[in-house]
Amino acid sequence: LLGVEALVRWRHPQRGIVMPGAFISIAEESGRIVELGRRVLVDACTQIRAWSDSVSAGSGLRVAVNISGRHLQQGDLVADVRNALAVSGLDPGRCRLYSAATAARRESVRHLFKTEPALKPNLLPGILAMAAIVVASNILVQFLVGNWLTWGAFTYPFAFLVTDLTNRFQGAAAARKVVLTGFVVGLVCSLIGTRIMGEFGPLVTLRVALASGAAFLVGQLADVTIFNALRRASWWRAPFISSFFGSALDTVLFFTIAFSAALVFLEPSNDVSWANEVLPLLGVGPQVPLWVSLGTADFLVKLALACVALVPFRLIVQALSQSQTEKAL
Repeated sequence: LLGVEALVRWRHPQRGIVMPGAFISIAEESGRIVELGRRVLVDACTQIRAWSDSVSAGSGLRVAVNISGRHLQQGDLVADVRNALAVSGLDPGRCRLYSAATAARRESVRHLFKTEPALKPNLLPGILAMAAIVVASNILVQFLVGNWLTWGAFTYPFAFLVTDLTNRFQGAAAARKVVLTGFVVGLVCSLIGTRIMGEFGPLVTLRVALASGAAFLVGQLADVTIFNALRRASWWRAPFISSFFGSALDTVLFFTIAFSAALVFLEPSNDVSWANEVLPLLGVGPQVPLWVSLGTADFLVKLALACVALVPFRLIVQALSQSQTEKAL
């Protein structure tokens, strides 16, 4: 299967499925055909994108959408197509438009199935960006900022931005590949860190290595899943909510596995008593182990940067969507 055609139907509460012949002419006369066309564009592009992410054979699937003559004359078709592509995240090359004329319709649909398969997504930018962030964070985590943070806390959260942009433009499967690359790079960094001796022993202990890998993988994959489920919502919901829950999982897993006294059996030779000293939370709150304060501070930074990252996310999406749409049209 190479492509499908989007056909509109009306699910009437009393009459059931109503065929287009019974209402298209009314929509044309009333001027509602443009609004209907916009809805069909968004739904068709979104459905194709959903099939691409959930069906193994759907990666190159295309859709043909019928555009009315009144939409061409009275509506802003370029803006409507651009919006549908932005909302759905569909590659512009996989959406074909045709007019209502019978001959044009046949030719356009025929062209749809003759078009060469779309190029495979280019994962290199996402992979390079993720690798750079992971390497930088592994280096900067060695340098303290105040009592509760390291410089790595200010670079690592941008890994969620890379994952979300990849998910937005290339889908969940591509985002998972970028995450896996970051995971492998992180493992290499941890392995190198275990060989470098610092003032108190290896820069990376076994527990920190386990915590880092588990937290990254679980947090990022959760981000991919949540983002994909919310991609049809308002533009900011998917990146922010997915980053929020992904960051929460990342923080809880890392600091618990790395420093909790309850998991000392993971590496009995590693003394984590310093991290379990009971102190006021962030110096002002209730009495908690030190690692809880460290984790709380880390999560607050992640949350703040998740908000900040919405700005580049929005700007990059708008810029790339406009560029792809202009090429497609």
